[in-house]
Amino acid sequence: IPKLVIRRYEAKDSAEVIPLYIECTLEYAWPASKWAFRHPSNISLILFCAVLIFAFTVSLLYMALVIFALLSMIYFACREYYADQVRMKLRTAMGDINKYFLETPGACFWVAECQGKVVGMVGLRPSSEETDTTCQMFHLNTAPPFRRRGIGKKLVETVLQFAKDYGYKVCTLETTSMHHGARRLFMKMGFRLHSEYDPTYLGGWVNWFSKLTLLKFNQDV
Repeated sequence: IPKLVIRRYEAKDSAEVIPLYIECTLEYAWPASKWAFRHPSNISLILFCAVLIFAFTVSLLYMALVIFALLSMIYFACREYYADQVRMKLRTAMGDINKYFLETPGACFWVAECQGKVVGMVGLRPSSEETDTTCQMFHLNTAPPFRRRGIGKKLVETVLQFAKDYGYKVCTLETTSMHHGARRLFMKMGFRLHSEYDPTYLGGWVNWFSKLTLLKFNQDV
């Protein structure tokens, strides 16, 4: 990509970084919904409710309404999962990048800039759950028109070089089961799947309908 620059985040970048972060997060709601529609437990629930309603009402209309209502709940559960991520991060790290990334020792935030426009981002912080030699990568995002051009790879390389120079021994990251492209990139760059778990910080109905799984990856630096 001509004139692509990976540089440290500056305060003026907020006007582009925040909308890009929101766009890149919420865009997964629909793909996640389509996957959740096909999940065996959701299919079983829809079929059970549809048959039950038809048995009591003998009405195809009521049966169709029940199916539509359940599909809508699945979609809104997936949408709420990602919307809650946005709300939570805007109240914390993404709402104050200077505090959480630039003023914290061992942390940094970078943007990918192409011809004066921010087209990607990534952050790194000391891990809050591991040892002081472990860091965690956050918010790897690339603008949709600029994907599959190696920007994500360059951002990850920047993170790993910073981690190595700072003295970290392990770099971790978390992503959801729906981020197929990101997972392929991470594994291609040497990350290995460490663990899988269900998110527990959202309401039960969101977790139950969305069927999303969080994946944790590690790499020795």
